[in-house]
Amino acid sequence: MRSGFVSNGDVDVDATKVAEVFPQGAVSIHGPAAIHDNLVKSVGSFGRSSEFLKQYLRAGGRASLCVTVGRRNLNSVVSFFDYVCNNLPVVSVVVNPVIPLPGAGDTLDGGDLEALGGILASSEEKLEHSGISLAIGASVPFCALPPEAAHLGGNCHAGTLFAVVDYTGDVYVCPDREKVIGNVLDGELTKLWTDHSEFDLQASASFASPCCKDCVAYTWCVGGCTSTRPGPAPTTDKRCKGPAAAMRNFEFIVKTRDGRQISKEVADGIISLVPAARIREEPFGMFVLTPQGEPFALDQLGGRLVRSIMKEKEVTLSRLAEVGSLDEKEAGKFVLQGVKLGIIKSREKGNDDL
Repeated sequence: MRSGFVSNGDVDVDATKVAEVFPQGAVSIHGPAAIHDNLVKSVGSFGRSSEFLKQYLRAGGRASLCVTVGRRNLNSVVSFFDYVCNNLPVVSVVVNPVIPLPGAGDTLDGGDLEALGGILASSEEKLEHSGISLAIGASVPFCALPPEAAHLGGNCHAGTLFAVVDYTGDVYVCPDREKVIGNVLDGELTKLWTDHSEFDLQASASFASPCCKDCVAYTWCVGGCTSTRPGPAPTTDKRCKGPAAAMRNFEFIVKTRDGRQISKEVADGIISLVPAARIREEPFGMFVLTPQGEPFALDQLGGRLVRSIMKEKEVTLSRLAEVGSLDEKEAGKFVLQGVKLGIIKSREKGNDDL
């Protein structure tokens, strides 16, 4: 576990001292000065938040920028990213579309979300050139994104990257779950996090709606966020476009990945798991938490392959293909993806890890 903070940055504190206590953090700024100040209803907030963030970064802190996007600031995203690249050396930008609650006039509809996805996909290279990674937060349903932006979406992080502790010490996997998993006054949070089987059960994707569970993209998006689902059928999220759109995104990603060559990283050598990768069984397969703390969802087949690596400690590519009833090319794609994510190691027999 690593300590960190989340703030709007508009606070009268010494950012240098904050960096001494919290080595990582996230600051929310939602657009250029005039737009941000208008959105948060506070004149000068942009300047104060930006200055706090700059001081924190100069003091050695590693920060992410959280940008909530609704209809009022959708058209300013590109110009704001230009400002970020030139002025704010953050490590990542997480874009959170406005949650589609009833009566929320600033909520992005399907067309708006499609436009946002296109903007983000076209901005990704520019941000990466400045050393800034880009992701779409708020657990947007996989099928709601345009295909070129689908890889930027993520699934729910409840129980894998965060939990909630209230003022009495009760622990929940997220604010939307009513069941108490335990209390920090009765024992260490670390032990509760790692050892409590019910925590894993509550954090699992079994809370997704039946419609989502039948969707082809379920193992990637895990149904979106349970907190954003007041919407009607066919799914419980207003932004979800359904299995047809999910299949479109799935086929697009498969097509773009098919052209990648299987490098010597996944030659028929010794394949093992990275020790820091954390495994958690799920109804749909399993989550693998990467050393960087990102959850990666695997379906039943992927789970079977990872279990084989866990059981035998070290396997060969041909052995993995045998376990999954795959040809070596398909098994190689799986391993290559694992190598890129940092959850799988591959080395030639007798040689150091590649």
